[in-house]
Amino acid sequence: MLYPEDEPIRKEFVHLQRQLRDNRSLEQGFADMAVRTGDKDILCFSEVFEIAKRSGGDLIRVIKATERNMAECAEVHREIRTVISAKRLEANIMNLMPCGIILYFLLCDPMYLLPLYEGVAGRMLMTGVLAVYITCVLWSNKIVEIEI
Repeated sequence: MLYPEDEPIRKEFVHLQRQLRDNRSLEQGFADMAVRTGDKDILCFSEVFEIAKRSGGDLIRVIKATERNMAECAEVHREIRTVISAKRLEANIMNLMPCGIILYFLLCDPMYLLPLYEGVAGRMLMTGVLAVYITCVLWSNKIVEIEI
C-alpha cells in the first residue's frame, strides 16, 4: 500500500510472495532479491536474517539491531553526499572563475589582454596556461567524483 504499482520494490515483494507460495524459504527469497537488485543493504539483511534464523537466536532483536545499523550507515552516506555536493559546487565555481576573469577583462578593457594574444611569446604563454587550466579542471573533477 505504501508504493505505487510501478515501483521496483513493490515488484520485488510481489516476486517474494510468489516464491513463498511456491514453498521456497524466506531466506532464499531475500537472497534472490539481493542478487536481482544488486543492493548491498538487501544482501547484508538477507545474510543476517539467514544466520539469525539458522542459529535460533532472538530474531526480532537481531533484525532491529541490523535495521539500526543500516539506518546509521544510510545517514552517514547522506552526510557524505551533502559534503561532496558542496565541494563539487565549489570546484565548479573555481573552474569557471578564470573564464569569468578573462571575460571581464575583454568586456571592460580589451586592450589589457592584447599583449597576451599577440606575438609568439604571448601565444605560447597562453597555450601553456590553457593546458594547465584544462589539467586543473580534469583533476578537480576527478577529486570530487568520489564513490560512496
